Amino acid sequence: HYGQLLSIFSAVDLQDLYFKLKNHSDITDDIFLGLVTSSNTAYILQVQNRAAFIAFGDVHLADDDKKEKLMKIMLDKYGIKPTADRDTNELGFLRMMKQMNLGLTLASSNSFNYLTPTSASLFDTWTKKEYNPATNNINTSNCN
Repeated sequence: HYGQLLSIFSAVDLQDLYFKLKNHSDITDDIFLGLVTSSNTAYILQVQNRAAFIAFGDVHLADDDKKEKLMKIMLDKYGIKPTADRDTNELGFLRMMKQMNLGLTLASSNSFNYLTPTSASLFDTWTKKEYNPATNNINTSNCN
Protein backbone atom coordinates (compact mmCIF):
# COMPACT_ATOMS: atom_id res chain seq x y z
CA HIS A 1 0.00 0.00 0.00
CA TYR A 2 1.46 3.30 -1.08
CA GLY A 3 0.30 6.88 -1.36
CA GLN A 4 -2.96 7.56 0.43
CA LEU A 5 -3.66 3.93 1.30
CA LEU A 6 -3.58 2.28 4.72
CA SER A 7 -0.30 1.32 6.34
CA ILE A 8 -1.89 -2.02 7.29
CA PHE A 9 -4.25 -4.51 5.66
CA SER A 10 -7.56 -3.06 4.47
CA ALA A 11 -11.07 -4.50 4.40
CA VAL A 12 -10.56 -5.03 0.66
CA ASP A 13 -7.46 -7.14 1.38
CA LEU A 14 -9.36 -9.19 3.96
CA GLN A 15 -12.29 -9.65 1.57
CA ASP A 16 -9.94 -10.95 -1.12
CA LEU A 17 -8.51 -13.55 1.28
CA TYR A 18 -12.01 -14.45 2.47
CA PHE A 19 -13.31 -15.09 -1.05
CA LYS A 20 -10.27 -17.22 -1.87
CA LEU A 21 -10.70 -19.38 1.24
CA LYS A 22 -14.49 -19.54 1.04
CA ASN A 23 -14.77 -20.35 -2.66
CA HIS A 24 -11.69 -22.49 -3.30
CA SER A 25 -11.48 -25.61 -1.17
CA ASP A 26 -8.26 -26.52 -3.00
CA ILE A 27 -6.48 -23.58 -1.29
CA THR A 28 -4.84 -24.92 1.84
CA ASP A 29 -4.56 -23.16 5.18
CA ASP A 30 -0.87 -22.59 4.40
CA ILE A 31 -1.88 -19.55 2.35
CA PHE A 32 -0.70 -16.15 3.52
CA LEU A 33 -1.32 -12.60 2.43
CA GLY A 34 1.61 -10.20 2.14
CA LEU A 35 1.72 -6.42 2.12
CA VAL A 36 4.54 -3.90 1.76
CA THR A 37 3.86 -0.33 2.85
CA SER A 38 5.41 3.02 1.94
CA SER A 39 7.13 3.02 5.36
CA ASN A 40 9.18 -0.04 4.27
CA THR A 41 7.23 -2.30 6.60
CA ALA A 42 6.23 -5.69 5.26
CA TYR A 43 3.36 -7.63 6.80
CA ILE A 44 2.20 -11.20 6.47
CA LEU A 45 -1.22 -12.47 7.54
CA GLN A 46 -1.42 -16.21 8.05
CA VAL A 47 -4.49 -18.35 8.56
CA GLN A 48 -4.50 -19.78 12.08
CA ASN A 49 -8.15 -20.82 12.21
CA ARG A 50 -9.84 -21.07 8.81
CA ALA A 51 -13.31 -21.67 10.25
CA ALA A 52 -13.05 -18.57 12.46
CA PHE A 53 -11.89 -16.40 9.56
CA ILE A 54 -14.66 -17.64 7.27
CA ALA A 55 -17.22 -17.05 10.04
CA PHE A 56 -15.86 -13.50 10.44
CA GLY A 57 -16.02 -13.05 6.66
CA ASP A 58 -19.58 -14.34 6.44
CA VAL A 59 -20.60 -11.52 8.79
CA HIS A 60 -18.26 -8.72 7.61
CA LEU A 61 -16.97 -9.49 4.11
CA ALA A 62 -19.55 -11.52 2.18
CA ASP A 63 -20.66 -8.57 0.03
CA ASP A 64 -19.73 -4.96 -0.60
CA ASP A 65 -22.27 -3.57 1.88
CA LYS A 66 -20.80 -5.69 4.67
CA LYS A 67 -17.27 -4.72 3.61
CA GLU A 68 -18.22 -1.02 3.73
CA LYS A 69 -19.61 -1.47 7.26
CA LEU A 70 -16.36 -3.17 8.29
CA MET A 71 -14.39 -0.26 6.85
CA LYS A 72 -16.44 2.08 9.04
CA ILE A 73 -15.79 -0.12 12.10
CA MET A 74 -12.08 -0.11 11.31
CA LEU A 75 -12.12 3.67 11.20
CA ASP A 76 -14.50 4.50 14.04
CA LYS A 77 -13.75 1.78 16.60
CA TYR A 78 -10.14 0.89 15.84
CA GLY A 79 -8.75 4.19 14.48
CA ILE A 80 -7.41 2.56 11.31
CA LYS A 81 -7.16 5.26 8.66
CA PRO A 82 -4.84 6.45 5.88
CA THR A 83 -3.77 9.52 7.87
CA ALA A 84 -2.84 7.57 11.02
CA ASP A 85 0.76 6.57 11.61
CA ARG A 86 1.92 2.98 11.18
CA ASP A 87 2.00 2.21 14.91
CA THR A 88 -1.57 3.46 15.45
CA ASN A 89 -2.91 1.44 12.52
CA GLU A 90 -0.96 -1.65 13.57
CA LEU A 91 -2.29 -1.52 17.14
CA GLY A 92 -5.84 -0.93 15.90
CA PHE A 93 -5.62 -3.80 13.43
CA LEU A 94 -4.26 -6.20 16.06
CA ARG A 95 -7.00 -5.14 18.50
CA MET A 96 -9.58 -5.80 15.80
CA MET A 97 -8.05 -9.20 15.01
CA LYS A 98 -8.29 -10.18 18.68
CA GLN A 99 -11.68 -8.70 19.53
CA MET A 100 -13.42 -9.84 16.34
CA ASN A 101 -11.76 -13.30 16.31
CA LEU A 102 -10.36 -13.13 12.78
CA GLY A 103 -8.51 -16.44 13.10
CA LEU A 104 -5.37 -14.89 11.61
CA THR A 105 -1.86 -14.13 12.83
CA LEU A 106 0.24 -11.12 11.88
CA ALA A 107 3.99 -10.85 11.43
CA SER A 108 6.02 -7.86 10.29
CA SER A 109 9.47 -7.03 9.01
CA ASN A 110 11.06 -3.60 8.91
CA SER A 111 14.22 -4.76 7.16
CA PHE A 112 12.80 -4.60 3.63
CA ASN A 113 14.50 -2.13 1.32
CA TYR A 114 12.80 -2.00 -2.07
CA LEU A 115 15.47 0.35 -3.44
CA THR A 116 18.34 -2.11 -3.04
CA PRO A 117 16.81 -5.55 -2.60
CA THR A 118 19.15 -8.49 -2.33
CA SER A 119 18.36 -12.05 -1.42
CA ALA A 120 20.10 -11.48 1.91
CA SER A 121 18.17 -8.32 2.80
CA LEU A 122 14.61 -9.09 1.74
CA PHE A 123 12.42 -9.89 4.72
CA ASP A 124 15.13 -11.56 6.80
CA THR A 125 13.85 -10.54 10.23
CA TRP A 126 10.21 -11.31 11.05
CA THR A 127 8.37 -10.49 14.26
CA LYS A 128 5.06 -12.08 15.23
CA LYS A 129 2.70 -9.52 16.76
CA GLU A 130 -0.30 -10.04 19.03
CA TYR A 131 -2.57 -7.64 20.86
CA ASN A 132 -2.43 -7.82 24.66
CA PRO A 133 -5.80 -6.60 26.03
CA ALA A 134 -4.47 -6.38 29.60
CA THR A 135 -1.92 -3.72 28.64
CA ASN A 136 -3.45 -2.38 25.41
CA ASN A 137 -0.06 -2.97 23.82
CA ILE A 138 1.50 -5.30 21.29
CA ASN A 139 3.37 -8.42 22.36
CA THR A 140 6.11 -9.50 19.98
CA SER A 141 8.07 -12.67 19.42
CA ASN A 142 10.72 -13.68 16.90
CA CYS A 143 9.47 -15.75 13.94
CA ASN A 144 12.83 -16.70 12.44
